[in-house]
Amino acid sequence: MNHSPRMLFGTSEFMHGDTGYGGAWFWTSGIVHLLLLAALIVALFFLVRALLRRFPAPAPSNPALTELEVRYARGELSREDYAQRRADLINPALLAVRTSTPTPPTT
Repeated sequence: MNHSPRMLFGTSEFMHGDTGYGGAWFWTSGIVHLLLLAALIVALFFLVRALLRRFPAPAPSNPALTELEVRYARGELSREDYAQRRADLINPALLAVRTSTPTPPTT
């Protein structure tokens, strides 16, 4: 009985085919691995893109609103004054409409 490693694990011709490079199975296996790697990269790309869309970057802070909040926290502004100024800062278009309304003429 021959117990050489070559006989236990097969000959190189049996394992790698006639070409010595693994034959058709070697190339098919390589292509399948490349396709799996490409699919993994594409899946990771779409996962990262979905996560970035789900958690958008925070909006830049408005320094005027920050100052207004600090003044309100210190007690320098009343609640009504704070609410009015905050509304003016958040939507300046309303401020323009409010200040441009003409006063009715008095007769």
